[in-house]
Amino acid sequence: MPSALSADLRERVVVAIEAGASCREAARRFEVSPASAVRWYEAFVLEGRTRGKPRGGDQRSHTIEAQADLVRQTYEAKPELFLRELRARLAERGLRVGVSSLSRFFKRHGITRKNVWPAPPARWSMKMPVIGLHKRIRHVGAVATAKIEGRTSRASYTPRGLIRPLFCQAFGTLLDR
Repeated sequence: MPSALSADLRERVVVAIEAGASCREAARRFEVSPASAVRWYEAFVLEGRTRGKPRGGDQRSHTIEAQADLVRQTYEAKPELFLRELRARLAERGLRVGVSSLSRFFKRHGITRKNVWPAPPARWSMKMPVIGLHKRIRHVGAVATAKIEGRTSRASYTPRGLIRPLFCQAFGTLLDR
């Protein structure tokens, strides 16, 4: 996208038109398009400005910033909510914002949202070898093979629920200890 022409050039075109030149004459004299000369002069007459409008940047953060207290109160009431859930709660209260807007809001205000996982068990049980078995499962076509403590089990592959049914069936005694 081309950059805006200088404020000095805009002022000179507007001054030439004010001095009595037509918009086309001023445009030809300063080597700009007639449409630009007309727009600049119109902005000067209607708004009193010769500079260009600001370009780019954030256009809508003022919407969420005006309701910063509501966003903070909703977040602090239940901080474990996902952004999309927080967005739904804010929509119930009349504030319609996007998930990315919420993310940028938290970043601007220095609010970090961390996942809080449950602490590991105080002592290891015999069921703990099940953790990490997904690393030892080998998928061959539509059949999965799992190996633990020298035993091998095969089961047809389904995207969900493969590990538990496979190991509970094949190694039930190990999991029940």
